[in-house]
Amino acid sequence: MSSQRSRHTATLLSNGKILLVGGYNGIMGLNTCELIDPSNNFLSTPATNLNIARYHHTATLLSNSEISTVLVCGGYNNLLGPVNSCELYFV
Repeated sequence: MSSQRSRHTATLLSNGKILLVGGYNGIMGLNTCELIDPSNNFLSTPATNLNIARYHHTATLLSNSEISTVLVCGGYNNLLGPVNSCELYFV
């Protein structure tokens, strides 16, 4: 991982990569995401950020096609408190 995080989600995508979404860095919630490639020594590359920072959320893979769609819902945000929204994340 390129950034320290806990309370994030890790979703296995249909291409074998792992999508790390959001989380908490010990100070605040994160809106950053990373793709981990197990076939390449677990190399981490940045991915598109979420609209809002969230941790303790869910991330569900919706498709098994070439382009994966992940539904990110709920969680908690330091400034907003409980998050009552969802985001679609395309990988």
